[in-house]
Amino acid sequence: MESFESEFEKSMMRSPEAAKVISSYMQDQYPTAIDYMKRIGKMNEAIANAMHAKEQAERLQLESLAREAEYRMEMEAQNKNVKKLREISTLKCKNYNQTWLNNAKITKKCNDV
Repeated sequence: MESFESEFEKSMMRSPEAAKVISSYMQDQYPTAIDYMKRIGKMNEAIANAMHAKEQAERLQLESLAREAEYRMEMEAQNKNVKKLREISTLKCKNYNQTWLNNAKITKKCNDV
């Protein structure tokens, strides 16, 4: 599990889905294991409570990192869209200016005749 978590942390920035998988695993498996150890007497209640709190904090951190990664990807997509729209707008302005200049030249020729 430790190796898996280590690999997960390395890939975290690339995949919010990975964070969701780990968070789900932690939510489903860790509390069961802690409760089992407490039930069989291998752990006292204070330690079990501390482990539950630690697990919850780690899970919430993973969930927030996943949301952060999703927001980052969304912002990057929006930034690309804005950049593309600016490029299109710039091209349209250049085309409009060129058309206006051409029309002005044609009008001048017509007036000179």
